[in-house]
Amino acid sequence: MNLTLKEGSFLVRFAREEIKAHFEGKEPEIPEGMEELMSRKSGIFIKLNRYPSHSLRGCFGYTEGIMPLGSALRDISIYAAFRDHRFHPLRKSELNTTVIEVSILSEPELIHVENPEEYPGKIKIGRDGLIAEKDSLKGVLLPQMPIEFRWNPKEFLSHTCMMAGLEPGAWHCPDIKIYKFSAQIFAEEEPNGKIIRRKLRVR
Repeated sequence: MNLTLKEGSFLVRFAREEIKAHFEGKEPEIPEGMEELMSRKSGIFIKLNRYPSHSLRGCFGYTEGIMPLGSALRDISIYAAFRDHRFHPLRKSELNTTVIEVSILSEPELIHVENPEEYPGKIKIGRDGLIAEKDSLKGVLLPQMPIEFRWNPKEFLSHTCMMAGLEPGAWHCPDIKIYKFSAQIFAEEEPNGKIIRRKLRVR
């Protein structure tokens, strides 16, 4: 799925409307002309960041298109704002100091290696997001995370494993699965402000 800036901007604005409406016990209606977009299926994540520090305030998403974007966006917006166990539920007053970022994910691709030491060489920082999966455990990190924290590929792999509840070096295990994916990232520059398509520097 390749979205236009107009479509991506709509998703960000709709996510804000979902959160705002939640305080009032309502659900926003999908406007006329956007039904087709909201019926598509894709992996989607939302990040809430404090403004102006841009520190994380909440995050949630689906790596695959398990439901239409309209339903998925409603679920992940509410979860990130009110149910991310790492943070207290968002207060209404915080909406004015929170920026919203929506990422549309490509289909995850299993990284095939003969030796785990090959993993770092198959990862491009700024292009790839990662999924680490072992037994029933699963961790996901978006492509923007290693840019924001200045991780190299090995650090990125380790942090993805930790997101799954695994040891940092679990990517060396023969029974682990590492997937990569790309993302189209749409974000507010300031709370309820201009929305841009983020371009990450690939290295």
